[in-house]
Amino acid sequence: MQTFSLARQAASTDRVAASRELGIDTVREIVREIDLLPFEADRKVYIVEDADALTDEAANGLLKTLEEPPLYATIVLLATEDRRLPETIRSRCTILRLQPVPTTEIESLLQSRTNLPLETVTRIAHLSLGRPGWTLQVAADSKMLVEHDAHVDALVSALTGGATTRLGVAEKMAKRWSDGHRPEIYTTLYDWLGFWRYVMLHVTGNAPAGLYPQHQSTVDQLAANGVETPARAASRTLDAISHLDANVSARMAIETLLLDLP
Repeated sequence: MQTFSLARQAASTDRVAASRELGIDTVREIVREIDLLPFEADRKVYIVEDADALTDEAANGLLKTLEEPPLYATIVLLATEDRRLPETIRSRCTILRLQPVPTTEIESLLQSRTNLPLETVTRIAHLSLGRPGWTLQVAADSKMLVEHDAHVDALVSALTGGATTRLGVAEKMAKRWSDGHRPEIYTTLYDWLGFWRYVMLHVTGNAPAGLYPQHQSTVDQLAANGVETPARAASRTLDAISHLDANVSARMAIETLLLDLP
């Protein structure tokens, strides 16, 4: 069994993008390895972690192998958000959906694997939405938590600003999308989705403390009129993600979302 991941890629390259996107060089390595006949066993298993971080070029390079894999090979793609995988990849795979891991188990995982302060463990566990893989990535790379907070900061800035501010945020995100940073934009939108979920939990009195202390006044205002406002915002965010999946103009999809938020 062999595993390919962002961590393995980062260890074998000096490229800046290596820690955020799985590139074509990694896919070429996978294809080379798969073409080799098994030596010690009858079958070979290849696990591709962070498959939702494949660049467009890398995803295209994997298509033929997924469509006609050798009889001795099993290829497993692991993805936090399968929506971020191209439809051409998804259509060639059998999809198995795993249920979120309870927050208490995520906390135990972090406590057994890291020396992070308790408040950080609690915050990461709740932000993880039950994803142990994402949890361990954040624990190993503190920049991911900083980026998460920056994404939510941008959302709150748009919410508290006027139309000009919102259009400015949309313009920056659309440029990042057109420059090839699509996983980053998907991550941003899912971070926004997590924020709206937090607001809904706040309405019901079930929100964990300390997730967004810097934006508590905004959370209070958004929750003041009940669960309908954050629920509608979450629905609109999911719509934007679906539009991006369908190759709708990124700028139009993000502008429409931001202008439609409360």
